[in-house]
Amino acid sequence: MKNLKNIINEQFIRYHTYKGKVCAIVSTSPGPLGGMRAQNHMRDILLNLGCDVIGASATIGKCFEAFNDDNTLKDENNSKKVYNVVNNLCLRAA
Repeated sequence: MKNLKNIINEQFIRYHTYKGKVCAIVSTSPGPLGGMRAQNHMRDILLNLGCDVIGASATIGKCFEAFNDDNTLKDENNSKKVYNVVNNLCLRAA
């Protein structure tokens, strides 16, 4: 089974698709930190691929409890964090 890093690396080697692309990192996990530690690794990988990674990021902990049935976030603070990331991404990409 391929992991995310291998998939990203294969795409880069084949197509150089990530160089200069603006990207953001949002992570979730069932634990309370929401994938915070994984974000640092993902940021390093994306930077090594030549991506322009924005500084804003968001984590959503306890992901199995974080979403409503319609897939919206229950917690307004989480919604604000994600909105902030998307807004910063759009501003950088414009």
